[in-house]
Amino acid sequence: MTHAANGKEVLKILKNEKYDLVFMDIKMPEMSGIEATKEIELHYPRVKVIALSMHDDRKNVVEMFNCGASGYIIKNTDKKEIEAAIKKVMAGEHYFAENVAKEFMETLIQTQKKVTAIKPAIKITERETTVLTLLCKGYSNAQMAKKLFITEKTIEFHRSELLRKTNSKNAAELVIWATKNGYYNDL
Repeated sequence: MTHAANGKEVLKILKNEKYDLVFMDIKMPEMSGIEATKEIELHYPRVKVIALSMHDDRKNVVEMFNCGASGYIIKNTDKKEIEAAIKKVMAGEHYFAENVAKEFMETLIQTQKKVTAIKPAIKITERETTVLTLLCKGYSNAQMAKKLFITEKTIEFHRSELLRKTNSKNAAELVIWATKNGYYNDL
């Protein structure tokens, strides 16, 4: 395990050493965790990021997921929850601490209230709609593949098509898009 004092140090470490997971503080000098997470997503897309912060406000939560974080936990989290977060994120899923999940869902609800639920002129296939709904419900690629009796590669293809069609950068943006545009209203 290696420690870094700021985002620049994290990027320097990743350049010289191979890591699968980074716990990223949001508030750091020189380069924030948000900026560093953007860079990791751009240059080291296989590295998973779990935001570790004292802050559970909506802005930080949404911003970290928009930058590519796979998880978000609060600093006073116990060992059991940290282990659960690591397992989920390394399995390709997202992890939200309970209070963070509430903030994230509240953001989605507020976004939905501000926008009328008119589906855009984007052509989303029936299968893509099903994948999108399951993604919004928190299913992993493996869980979706099993439920739909198709391969994970097929799920990955549908997800990449959904990302492309909706101009979303990651799953979190896709969930927000789906909620905003009336494809998922089960909140």
